[in-house]
Formats: sequence, structure tokens, C-alpha cells
Amino acid sequence: ADFTLTFDRWITNMTPSWARGLIRVGRVIGEPTYVHEGIGLLDRTLNEQFFADGAWSEGAVSYHRQTAGGLRSAYAAAEGYSDPDGYVFPATGKRFDNLDPLAENPFLARCLAGMEPLAYPDGVYACVHDTWPSTRTDPATEARSALKWSMGHACLESKSGPLAAELQLHFSGSHGHAHRDPLNITYWASGHELVSDLGYTHTIYRNPSQCTAFHNTVVVDERPASAGGRSIPWPGELRVWLPEGHTCRAASVSYPTAYGVTDLYQRAVALIDRPDAPAYVVDFFDVRGGSQHDWFLRGSADDDQTATTPMDVENLDYSLLGPNRTLVPYINEGGYPLVSPDAVDANQQSAEGAEVQYNPYGLIRELRRTRTDGDFAATFGYLEDGKPKMELHLLGAPGSEYYLGMAPSIRRADNDSSKVDDIRQPVVVARRSGDAGLQSRFCAVFWPHAGDGGLRAVRPVIVDGQTVGVVIEFGPYSDVIIAPTDRPQSPLRIDEFGITTDAVFTMVRLQGGNAVALDACGGADIEAPGVHLSLPGVMSGRITSALGGLSTGRATITVDSLENPFEPQAGSDLFVTHADGAFSLLRFESIKNQGNSAEITLSEPPDFTVEGASTQFKYYPIRTIEGQPIFRIAPTMSWSEVP
Repeated sequence: ADFTLTFDRWITNMTPSWARGLIRVGRVIGEPTYVHEGIGLLDRTLNEQFFADGAWSEGAVSYHRQTAGGLRSAYAAAEGYSDPDGYVFPATGKRFDNLDPLAENPFLARCLAGMEPLAYPDGVYACVHDTWPSTRTDPATEARSALKWSMGHACLESKSGPLAAELQLHFSGSHGHAHRDPLNITYWASGHELVSDLGYTHTIYRNPSQCTAFHNTVVVDERPASAGGRSIPWPGELRVWLPEGHTCRAASVSYPTAYGVTDLYQRAVALIDRPDAPAYVVDFFDVRGGSQHDWFLRGSADDDQTATTPMDVENLDYSLLGPNRTLVPYINEGGYPLVSPDAVDANQQSAEGAEVQYNPYGLIRELRRTRTDGDFAATFGYLEDGKPKMELHLLGAPGSEYYLGMAPSIRRADNDSSKVDDIRQPVVVARRSGDAGLQSRFCAVFWPHAGDGGLRAVRPVIVDGQTVGVVIEFGPYSDVIIAPTDRPQSPLRIDEFGITTDAVFTMVRLQGGNAVALDACGGADIEAPGVHLSLPGVMSGRITSALGGLSTGRATITVDSLENPFEPQAGSDLFVTHADGAFSLLRFESIKNQGNSAEITLSEPPDFTVEGASTQFKYYPIRTIEGQPIFRIAPTMSWSEVP
């Protein structure tokens, strides 16, 4: 024990093991110093390396469970401990009497359950970052959408039982064990992960598995996306958060720093209920910058699948690298994503300024291609009978190319590099190319079904020449989903359906020409046939005083510079943007207005302190910045003709 304490006290995912050893030795030999040293390490791990929402800083489920489980075990080793009579630990001036770690630090309970929202209804976790695909927990008994707002991850859940479905949107930064996967999505329905993230591997394809092209997102100019940095949890803006609508759940995030050449990189996704089948997905992905945008969608990584299309295709005898290019081989878990085409292996670093290729593209083979300005459709189907199909529909755009290919699915290789090329999964790539500064909008629908799909039509909603949404027609319904690239400066009018909206996101379900359900976020006035909803709009202001910390803070903040003040409903989300671009989510309870300023009561203390002109963050990454944060409360609307 003495020897280990001669080392620097770095805080890592292995620290709880060290602390547990110190506590056990201290209790066995009656040396309180070791117990206090161990508890100090655990408290530092908890308070310095977990996000405010309870997620471990590396953002990977497996490493969270390792660290949180280590905390649980190590704290348990100290439970009930009391120091000898009269003892006070010299370094802190504290003593322990009948120690109860959960009571001492309420943040511990949040961290122990910090990753539970990332589990699908069957109990298997989404493979975020370096997460082992076998990681699981108890199956869920009810659907509950959740936002891991500090880590950067949204979980949209619909229903339970046979109709259960879940869509996850990932937008964290890079804090260790990370992948280059901004705005990646996964989708679970009909008992299966239909759109997959490969997760962790110790094979020769570890580097590709971390690359942007091995996720469900957009690759710009055949280059890896930025993984972000450690200075703030994630860079961007939460544009939409609609966790519990009558028919729809939605989220939208802007992540403009994903690439150095982009000033627009944002995604809006919606999980929309059906009466007699699992919820389907609508996906809007907007990109501006660079000259080539490749939108990726990967099928199941757990079972054999194919992707087929009714469109005419040409078979290609090369990989996604293009003609006259071949994969530079990976020889171990290392390697670079950008390598010289004539490199001996992917571990060979290219010279500065040399020609390079985005090597993961070389693993996407068996390509079939179609070129069209019109819409594209494909179907992901399992080879095994009795499993669901998933239709993919993409709205057309001038000059588009679509590729269907196969790529290593890696998971079922069981970390055996000799098998990784034999177990593959289908991939669809939608490509838009043009001049520098290219702007693209990818609009897709994922439609799972057991046999007859029942989908009658997917077509765009166009206002002033821009695709602002999509119409999905099935059974007796027409679902109109409106998600413009930019926040509307004036209400959008969709004459075909008699819909007017000024919201960032709107979903209207029509039957027989009349609205039967409506869900929206970030608007003040929405009208559809048979319904007209009005709200005060968005309230915003500046936070001038706050005391943060779950156990040490206060649940009130002082604000001024109020715009559009009103009395929001208790439980409304209060979104905070900090001067360094970081984000916090608070829960509003009540407000006392005092002219242009006010005192707002929250459900719990914030994760930050505002004193004077500076802001101090109480959880990972702990820092102090200059500038006061601003807040906004964006009302949501949900209505249905059925109470």
C-alpha cells in the first residue's frame, strides 16, 4: 500500500481497483490512513471524471460499467467503516463514522446508473465508442426516452413489447476510447438492431471500426471526421428535443466542427409510432462544405443480411476507393485512416503533403451502383426466415450516386483476425458531389416490416424550392414531417395539406384530410386541418448567478436580459449554452419575475457556478471560463384527437 502511494495519483478507469485495495488493507490492519486515501481516490474519480449526467468521461458503455462497477465495489468495501476514536485524517481534517457512501455523495447513484438509457429494449447496449457488443443489462419494462446531455447522446424510445422500437443519436466529443462518429445513429425494432454500430474489437480492423466510414453518418471528401477534443463535452447545439410526443419523438443536433471544411453538419431524426407495427424513422442530414458527401447506412452486425434494390445497377470490380486503387493492408490493431496508396501497410505514416487515400473505403466491396436524380429505394433483408425486413427510402437530388456493398461486420469474428473478412454486412452509400462549398440534404425513411410493408409513398415537402420535409403515406394515414435546415424566420405554409408552422420540427398525422395528431418543438403557432395550437414562443435570457454541484449547490439561478418572458410548465427543459460552446440541460420548476430579471427555481442544482463574469464547471471536464451562460426554454406541442 505504501509503495502504490508513491506514484502520481492519476485518475483512470482502473483507479477504483487501486482504491479498493487500499481500503481493504486499511480495514484489515487497522490503518485509517489507507481508508481515507482510498476514499479520496474514489471521490476524485467520481467528481472529476464523470460527466454531469452520470456518464463516464470516455463515453463508452463498457468502460463506464467497468469504472462504475469498480466504484460500487470499492465504496462497498468501506461501507460502515468508522475511524478510531479521536482520529482525523491530517490531509483533509475529516473523520468517518459508520460511513455511508451513497448518503455522502448523491452523485454516486446517478453515475452507477449512468448508461442504462443506452440499452435497447432487449437489454443489449448500443455499441457506442469502444463498447463490447456483448454488453447487456436487464431488458426494459417500459419505454422512456432519455438525453445524456453532457456526454452527448439521445435515446428515443417508443412503446414496449412487440411494438418496441428505439433510435439513438450520438454526438459526444473525444475523451478516450472514442470513435470518429459525430451524429452517428443506431436503430432497434422488431427485436433486432437493424442499423448497427460495430463497437469494440481487438482485431486488425480496430482502426477501421473507429473510422467515420464504419458508422452511420456522413463522410466529407473521403476524410475522417474530427473526434472533438477534451476541452468541452461536445461542440454544437441541441436544436430539437422532443422526448414524448403523442405520436413522435425527435432530436436534432448541429455539429459544425465535424470537419474543418464544413460550416453546416447537422442531423434531425424522428421515431414515429404506427398503430400495428414498430415505430419507423425519418432522418434529415444537412451538410455544407467540401465537394463530396457520402451518407452511410449499415445493416445488422449480428446476422447475415443482404441489401437489394429494384433499380437498375451496374456491378463494379473495385472497392469504394475507386478504380485503380486497392486497400493498403492492416496488420495489427494500429494503422492510419489516411495512407499513401503505395504504402506497405496501414501502419506506415505518409509524408507531409503526399497523396493519400481514405483506406477504410477499401474494405467496402462487392459494389453495385446506380446513378439517378430521382428517389432511391433499397431493402435490408435477413437470410434467415422469420426476421424483419427494413425498407430504406432516400429522396432524390441532382447528380446523386448510390452504392450497395458489403463490408466486414467484425462482431461475429470473436476477436479472431483470421475471420474478419469472412463475416460481412450490407452497406448503402448515397453520394453527392460538386464544387467546393457543396450543400446537401439527405432525407431518408427507415421502414421495418414483417412481410407486406404497407408503405404507399414517400415524397418531399417543398417550400420555395427547398425540401423542408417529407410525406409518408401508409394505410389511411399521411404523416407530414417538417424539419427545415434553418429555423424558420416566418411561418412555413404547406398548401397541399393546409399546414402552417413556425417550429424547428413539426409532425402532423392526417387521416381523411384532417389532423389526428400533432407534435412540434420550438414554435409558437401551428395550424393543421382541425387544430390550431399557439404557445408563447421561446423564452431566453442570461444567467448571472448560480451555485453548482448536486450536493453542494442551490436549486435557484438568477437571470436577466429576459426576452419573451412567460410562465413555462413545471418540468420544462431549460437549455443552457456556455461561453465556450458547451451545453447544459436543467429542469424548470418555477419563476419569480422582477422586471427584466428573474429568479428561476430548478428541480436540482445546476452543474456549474456563475459568479461575476466567470463560469466554473463542477463535473468533467472541470474548468473555469470567462463569460456568463445564456438560456432558452423552447416549448413543445403535443396534441391528439384521442386523449
